[in-house]
Amino acid sequence: MNYFFWHGAKSFPFSQISYGFVFGCVLSLFFFNTPVFFVIILLSVSISVFYEQFRTCCLAILLAFCYVMSYYHVVYNWYLPVYFRGAQYPITATVLKIVPQNEKAFCKVKLTSLNHQLISPLKKVYGDLTIYQYQQNLKVGDSFSVVAKLKPYNQYRNTKLPNYELHAFYQGTKVKGYFIGQHITQHTKAALSRSLKYALQQVVQHTEQQGLYYALLFGDKSKLSPKLKEQFKLAGLSHMLAISGLHIGILYSAAFFVAKWFTLALPIRLTQTLNLNRFYSYFGLFSAFIYVWLSDFMVSALRAFVMLSVLVMLYWGKKRYISLSALTLALVVILLLNPFELLNPGLYFSFIAVVIILLVYRRIVGNLSIVFVTVRRTLVLLIAIQLALFFGLLPLSWFYFSGVSLASMLINIIVLPIFSILLPLLLVLILVAFLFGMSAPLMLFDQVLSTVMEYFLALSLDVYWLELGFVSWQQVILIYLVGSFLLFTILHRLVWLPIVALLSESNLITQVSWQITTLDVGHGLSVVISKNKQALVYDLGAKFDSGNSVAQSQVYPFLKAHGLTVTQTIISHADNDHAGGLDYWQTVGLSNTVLFGIDVEGKPKFCIPQTHTFMGLTINILGPIIIRGIRNNNSCIVQVTDGSFSALLVGDIHQEAELALIKQYPNLKADLLISPHHGSKSSSSELFIRQLQPSYIIHANARWSRWDMPHSTVQLRYHDMGAIQMQTAQLGGITVKILPDELQFTAARTEQRYWFLTN
Repeated sequence: MNYFFWHGAKSFPFSQISYGFVFGCVLSLFFFNTPVFFVIILLSVSISVFYEQFRTCCLAILLAFCYVMSYYHVVYNWYLPVYFRGAQYPITATVLKIVPQNEKAFCKVKLTSLNHQLISPLKKVYGDLTIYQYQQNLKVGDSFSVVAKLKPYNQYRNTKLPNYELHAFYQGTKVKGYFIGQHITQHTKAALSRSLKYALQQVVQHTEQQGLYYALLFGDKSKLSPKLKEQFKLAGLSHMLAISGLHIGILYSAAFFVAKWFTLALPIRLTQTLNLNRFYSYFGLFSAFIYVWLSDFMVSALRAFVMLSVLVMLYWGKKRYISLSALTLALVVILLLNPFELLNPGLYFSFIAVVIILLVYRRIVGNLSIVFVTVRRTLVLLIAIQLALFFGLLPLSWFYFSGVSLASMLINIIVLPIFSILLPLLLVLILVAFLFGMSAPLMLFDQVLSTVMEYFLALSLDVYWLELGFVSWQQVILIYLVGSFLLFTILHRLVWLPIVALLSESNLITQVSWQITTLDVGHGLSVVISKNKQALVYDLGAKFDSGNSVAQSQVYPFLKAHGLTVTQTIISHADNDHAGGLDYWQTVGLSNTVLFGIDVEGKPKFCIPQTHTFMGLTINILGPIIIRGIRNNNSCIVQVTDGSFSALLVGDIHQEAELALIKQYPNLKADLLISPHHGSKSSSSELFIRQLQPSYIIHANARWSRWDMPHSTVQLRYHDMGAIQMQTAQLGGITVKILPDELQFTAARTEQRYWFLTN
């Protein structure tokens, strides 16, 4: 690729600069402030001193570091000023998305001022806000002023589960909260792109498949049903619901041929001196740009457009546009636009998919100038590409989705050619309805598609989903290294290196006798006790007004990611923040694991004091002690012990129940205590903790909670007795591994730190 740029008689060392810049961005983003970063930088500088050829690459690495730091401070470095619990702020913002739900609405906004101070337009400062008693007076694109109660954005963090805080940072989501009152001052209406987008959305508003059209045309999946999203995932078609290279490529090709057919249909013949193909390709790029513009420059759409533009420009510049060097140039351009694109999974799926298609195409076709003219050859190429994509993207699918659809290859072979026709057709029908008011063709299309979607939703695709469990990012890299070494003959002799590293990495897992994990579920509780891949679950966290629950989003996915089978479930009491996940537990067929059963109203029955075993551990159910008065005192009290180490889980009991418990069990001790009632000031009495003498305290609490748990007096009480305290709000999910000779504590937020996540 060095001949892309020339300086006199010497070629510009573009390869060294591009590879060095990409490597520097990766190093700065993921390893800054770690020993790995400083060792690699020192090593690179040392090598460049002795080898002149490496100096350009070393300078590119240092340049990338400076660029990442500068970009962070200019675009991402913003925090909610002077935050305190219950703080209210006057804000000015622009509506990006709004989803009405009953009498309230959830909206995504871009903040332009806070506390009457302007926010730089270069800053990515977005917020997730709730409007109560929504009166439909705001629309997408409107600018408004209001007083809002805000707090810094945070999300649950549990091991082996997606890092939603990382995704929120990449998106620029800094705050969440809700409007105070209904006094909303609107300033301006929507910009041209959003007004046009809104008008096009109105065209499909009354169609049966409007949610699908919103996703396909604008990348807005808010109106898709959870069932449809899950079905697309199981079919391996999730990539169709996000505007990506597939959509941009289809639209570019359609616009290219429309322009060509239009010129051929003209009554006059254009002179041959005009390069019409260049006009066709520019028209295709312009059409693709309009599509990206209507999507509000959605990240995946913009990334695909940049890749397409680079390849088209290289083609017309008579450079090698179908090559790994061309893809490297596209990657450099994307990272120059935003180096934090490396946090987006779509980047890896896109580039690896394009590399796979390129390699398969070159291997099968041989000569890139050959055009397939037979159906047989085209079908062979399509099958080969889909087969290669299935295995080539499998490690990424394993890492991000913990599984893969076995039916995806066959379904994509059938669906993608059809989709490449339907997407341009849908755009044409919507434009016809919008410009000429002729909606009959669109409604006919909608009826046919609705029939097809009914059959699609009826398919039992879950049987073709292969659950693979958890794989680390280190293992994913090693798997790709093995594949790369096997692919290139010159590296065959070195293939044993990543294989040995992969096997060694898998064998470094410490043998644990048993472990206790207090999950990060916000304000609520869920504790997983596991041994030999069997799990006892104590409480299931909360269920929300939306119908979702932390059992669905955190507890059950955590169990699947760790390969655990639930054999026993204990619900401490009927409060929503402890028993909210029971509905979902019944949905996934785990209601039979609930000890003491569920009543006709779906509430957990009171537990009965008893002793039983779980995988060799002794489970002592000591209460409830009080079954009257405050409902929290009805909590099921459980002691788990292996004879040398014991943990006590007491639910939400207050001081009255605590004193009754130690009176009934005067010899009760605990090495680990999950603090009663999340550490509220109504619990953790001095007499109670003095008798238990716990060495470790875990407070299951929510960050920035309005309940102020754990209370400062409770924390001081535990501190004075010398106990080590940990909070799920700060550390994420906390795991205590009980080894034969020691205890090991791990926390989700400390396992993989990111220097830019400072909340």
